[in-house]
Amino acid sequence: MFWDNPKIQSKVYNYINRVEKLDKKMQILTVDFDKSWWDIILQQKAMLIFMIVSEVLGSIFIALFPILIAYTLTNNDYKLFLIIVIAMIIDTWTHILATKYNNIMQIVAMKSVEYSANKFFLSVDPIYHSTKSSGQIVSKISRGANSYEDFLDLLGSELLTIFISVITVSVAMFSFNWHLGLVSSLFIILIGSFNVITNIARTAIFQSKWLKSEDRLKAVSIETLLQAPFIRAIFASNEQISKIKAVTKDHMIKLGNNWQAWQYINGFSRSLHILSVLVIGSIIFNQMQMNVFSPILAISILLTYTNGTQNILNIGQKIKRLTQSISSINDLFDFVRSFGKQTFPVLEENVILKKQN
Repeated sequence: MFWDNPKIQSKVYNYINRVEKLDKKMQILTVDFDKSWWDIILQQKAMLIFMIVSEVLGSIFIALFPILIAYTLTNNDYKLFLIIVIAMIIDTWTHILATKYNNIMQIVAMKSVEYSANKFFLSVDPIYHSTKSSGQIVSKISRGANSYEDFLDLLGSELLTIFISVITVSVAMFSFNWHLGLVSSLFIILIGSFNVITNIARTAIFQSKWLKSEDRLKAVSIETLLQAPFIRAIFASNEQISKIKAVTKDHMIKLGNNWQAWQYINGFSRSLHILSVLVIGSIIFNQMQMNVFSPILAISILLTYTNGTQNILNIGQKIKRLTQSISSINDLFDFVRSFGKQTFPVLEENVILKKQN
């Protein structure tokens, strides 16, 4: 196919490279592990603010979309319909730009932390490495740096969207009927609270065990590869394979228990959401029978609630991922702070700094 043609691949890549000019945007920033882990994000605050503002406005628009369409159809207002379509186009491309900035922040944060961590472990006195596992170091750097991707994804395009959507839905419900607004708000709080509390509890119960088992697995795997000739020389291959198998199975069990607990939580959350749709739908039917709501308006209100609250079913899972990412980042920063120290210059910048002092 044409995409397998090296010339076409080169032309497309070079075109995107010229347009994006990422060589100016992708900078390795300074990471001080004695400071807060979010300092690397605040160093990119202009992109962060744009991303948050655009996601807030976009979430409000999407949540109210069924009601806006119902209003245009009820009033036969084609001009308003065109305005809504134009707003959709603007929202789409604003979201694309916000996603681009989010991607840049993620890459800069991940690679800056990874670079700074590797730089630290290269500079620290060798004696501190003698009692530490190379596999554990690699595991913590990889997991901690990559967790910035999850954190910024959740902050910018997932959790923020959920919060703004449910707030918008609650306000919209109150604007139509106080009873409808009160019931929908109570259900949103109930479903959201259940999800958050149970998933935070699940993370507290399972996260530390999962992290330790993953560190053990990576440590054994990497050290097996590094020491393969020595292991074979002393005829210890069978014992090492048995060790890897035991550690792997332990990791599988801890990961499986974690995932299964989420399935139970998700099932109860969906049941609560179905119950809320039943109750709110009954209220809407009652208003239709009293000729308060027209059929088009009734449909739009029910769709606004179901669409705007659907993602709240996953808020616990997202909170879990958020706490896991923060836990992994903190784990790396705490590990670096307590690992050891540098007592003599190693890098050129250390030599220059020593001469200046």
